[in-house]
Amino acid sequence: MTTKNKPISIGGAVSSALRCVRADVKQFCAVLAVALLAAASAAGTGETRPEAKAVTSAPAPQVKLLEAGAGPRKKLRLHPKPGDKQTVDMTFKIAMDIQTGESTSQAMKMPAMKMTTDVTIKGVSSDGNITYEMVMTDVSVADDTNATPEVVEGMKSSLAGLKGLSGAGVMSDRGINQGIEMKAPPNASPQLVQALEQAKETFSTMTAPLPEEAVGPGARWEFKQPIKSQGMTIDQTSASQLVSFDGERVSTKNTILQSASNQKIQNPAMEGLQLNLTKMAGNGKGNTTVDLRKLLPVKATADVHTEFSMEMEMGGQKTTMTTKMDMTIGIESRGSVPES
Repeated sequence: MTTKNKPISIGGAVSSALRCVRADVKQFCAVLAVALLAAASAAGTGETRPEAKAVTSAPAPQVKLLEAGAGPRKKLRLHPKPGDKQTVDMTFKIAMDIQTGESTSQAMKMPAMKMTTDVTIKGVSSDGNITYEMVMTDVSVADDTNATPEVVEGMKSSLAGLKGLSGAGVMSDRGINQGIEMKAPPNASPQLVQALEQAKETFSTMTAPLPEEAVGPGARWEFKQPIKSQGMTIDQTSASQLVSFDGERVSTKNTILQSASNQKIQNPAMEGLQLNLTKMAGNGKGNTTVDLRKLLPVKATADVHTEFSMEMEMGGQKTTMTTKMDMTIGIESRGSVPES
């Protein structure tokens, strides 16, 4: 999935799920549910801390223009107005296949999830920085006869705790995150609080960086950014191609490649469990439609596939785990687009 030109970050979702595979269903669902928020973002900076608030200012991605495209060309800049409001629905569908040691692999299909977020523009500075506030107003899980009933109920219970998640941040007119603070809902569970550092990335990187230069149809650019998610350091390269622009509407098609070298995973939330990442590879593709008068995409879809292999050690016992994950994400903005 992309959000604005930006496919998802899978590292946080999978590694969180891995540490709960042998736990009860409700705990597994709670951590996976919040990790999916991070997955929507395609990046996770900083390390998880059990705090009620989290602030981030991610390193600026390296945006490189590969081809300027055909004329006429123009610079693409976001320009919402103070007071503008936007409601965005995000849907997630995910399937996992997990094999531990020599055992038979176990397939897991999660029920479809939908998260609704309201965004309000609070101000726009003279240099184009956009200040905004957001709140997650609704979360739901679809009834799915193909999913295990315990998983469905666990997801519903856990996701209910996400309702009321709120935050505020600043983004440049090129879609570069300048910092964000998020606050957990009242009476948030420990799992939700632990995952807050990752969850905030959904909103801090939902709009991907735009090139500095003027571009036209056929233009191509890429951005590279190392991301740290749930104790893993991942190298990510995302590429976008401008399909068309019509007035304020901009359409792109996007790809992503992710990889990580062998590394030990250090995460305070996985105390007592030592993980060594031996293989990680991910790829995805999608399409995005942006209205430059809005902060977030008006429509986006993406399909992403990721594979992980890890060595685990706990209590003096070692085992290997291989995980394959397929995720489909959709984003759609409600309401009509204002006339120019």
